[in-house]
Amino acid sequence: MKMQRSISLGRSFAMVLPLSLLRTAQNQPMLVELKNGETYNGHLVSCDAWMNIHLRDAICTSRVRCFVSLSTN
Repeated sequence: MKMQRSISLGRSFAMVLPLSLLRTAQNQPMLVELKNGETYNGHLVSCDAWMNIHLRDAICTSRVRCFVSLSTN
């Protein structure tokens, strides 16, 4: 029989695993930020063991980028 342990930090905090947190947040609004700066707003439908997520009514917002070209004429 497996026992689940939680880590105490001097208060009554329990360690929350990321996958269980995501599964608990199903059908809740969520904002996801990718490494490239894009953000997705939507409602969490599901997630798998690799943290691939499925959002409903998702809206993608890209980070504003400004490119400046300098010429030496």
